[in-house]
Amino acid sequence: MSRTVVFVGYLLSEYLDYFVDSGYTIGYLYDQEDPYKVTDAEYRKKIHFSIPVNFASNQSIIGSLSEVFVNPDTLLICIRDRYFSSSILIAHLFGLKQANLMSVEQANEIITKTFQRKCFKDRNPAITINYKKIRTFHGAYTFTRKYGFPVIVKPVALSQSQLVNICIDLEDLIKKVSYVLDHVQQVYKQNHINRKPEVIIEEFITGRQFSVDSYVSIDGKITHTPICQQTLGHDLGEDNFETIYSVYPAEITKAEEELIFNTVSQAVESLGIRGNPTHTEVRLTPKGECKVIEVNIRTGGFRATMLRASYGINHVENVIRTYLGQDPVVSTKLLKYSACPQFWPDKEGILESIEGLEEVEKMDGVIGSFGLTKVGKYVGPANKGFSRSYYVIVTDKDKKSLFDKISKVRNSIKLIVN
Repeated sequence: MSRTVVFVGYLLSEYLDYFVDSGYTIGYLYDQEDPYKVTDAEYRKKIHFSIPVNFASNQSIIGSLSEVFVNPDTLLICIRDRYFSSSILIAHLFGLKQANLMSVEQANEIITKTFQRKCFKDRNPAITINYKKIRTFHGAYTFTRKYGFPVIVKPVALSQSQLVNICIDLEDLIKKVSYVLDHVQQVYKQNHINRKPEVIIEEFITGRQFSVDSYVSIDGKITHTPICQQTLGHDLGEDNFETIYSVYPAEITKAEEELIFNTVSQAVESLGIRGNPTHTEVRLTPKGECKVIEVNIRTGGFRATMLRASYGINHVENVIRTYLGQDPVVSTKLLKYSACPQFWPDKEGILESIEGLEEVEKMDGVIGSFGLTKVGKYVGPANKGFSRSYYVIVTDKDKKSLFDKISKVRNSIKLIVN
């Protein structure tokens, strides 16, 4: 078997280091419009070859790679949603065994929220909600006339709550739908999403939010990792859906745990996913229902570090084992509590500095702090279409102490924007 791995569009150090340590030949098909880390000297030392790719269309991808040939056993790794369908196209273009897991047509459909909602409604209606694709304000207005408020308005191909807005009344709807429809094409372009913009409106799901990373074997067997609890800006009374922090373990009963796992399994099965990791977000409603927000065919952000700290799970290795048709190894024994506070600025502008970093990085239990946006870049809140600017991962053996640290981190980090 070939020991060659090729990253598509994006790199993460946890995955890169795993393959370096395992002695793989490592390639990188980088986005010529967004050459993430390809110029970083430390990354270049670990990569054996890199090829620029024009991800603007299927034709341009094929043109970029028409003279590239690799072993059929080569493994493609796709970390970001926006490159998923492209990675499936590339798997077919290269004639990889991995291409047998999904057609290009299925890959294009499966990443859209409208297709997911339709699959859920057709196959497991209890896990989903009413929704509608909208192109104008009138479409949003007629939806609220039928289903009432509150509602969520969001694009179908963005992550990190970009342009996600809750509307609680007609005035809110007018303002926010207009903003999303006016800016979605621009935000797609900023995120290098090379597809026609699409926006949906759906019923707002009240309740607590959770996420589950799962491994789906080639024959469809689903293995779940422990459930992660998410606290969003809306939960704290703010008018956004930014993830304030994620925490392991989730505060749930055994019955709630079973309900969440069953719902996630039903969602994954509805989409016919095989041989891939998934990251599924759900909400437990006050009525005791579990509703799916979305399924992503990738791992959750920062999960590799958090799962290793809290449960000793080697998430990266399990993802690779899933691709290779091997059984993942999962533990549910809690070693430490872990959390990931995340940060967006309160307003749009140029990021001048990030205050509090030195204090936070010296804190006991902080095992990672990462800037995702360089000083001097234009930044802003998620509901205006911006991705997160910074995050911290912190651990502790004591639950109360962990939440004290979360509070201290959140009070210390300040994104200075002008």
